[in-house]
Amino acid sequence: MNRARGEALETVHHLYVAHLKRYIDLRAYESFRDRYLECVRMLNGLERTLEKRLPPEARRWTRSDPGPISSEL
Repeated sequence: MNRARGEALETVHHLYVAHLKRYIDLRAYESFRDRYLECVRMLNGLERTLEKRLPPEARRWTRSDPGPISSEL
């Protein structure tokens, strides 16, 4: 999933450069960007869901306190 996420974000960058060079207009860039970012969000959700199926000691992303982050640091 990390590879797929990286490839999607790299494609967004290439689209941005294409827009800067005026190969595509702003509307086309934003349309493609939004769809690629939706894919990235879906990959993030899939990763979180699969992570929950692992035993706690095998998880890469753990959170000791599931509550909101306090702003009083």
